[in-house]
Amino acid sequence: MTYTIGAIVAILAAVLFDAFVTRQRLTLRGRFWLAYAIILFFQLIMNGFLTGLPIVSYDPAVHWGPRIVYAPIEDIGFGFGLVLSVLSLWSKTGTSRPKQ
Repeated sequence: MTYTIGAIVAILAAVLFDAFVTRQRLTLRGRFWLAYAIILFFQLIMNGFLTGLPIVSYDPAVHWGPRIVYAPIEDIGFGFGLVLSVLSLWSKTGTSRPKQ
């Protein structure tokens, strides 16, 4: 369950980072969810490739158990946290640049 706890922490940290640190609140925007759906589609293809062959394997004792396209469901949480954090920071830094 260590991997599960890590995924939950990643999701919460990313949402709090987006809401209170960068103040972009991307999760309230439809464009974010559209972009995330596209990224998730390709993430699942890559996860399925890496875990289905198996190039990458997971210790069953450290994750919850359900899998999507061969990969533990926690990978979606880690991916969401990564994508939200990067896009939130990117959005924040893009808006603070002086206009040319």
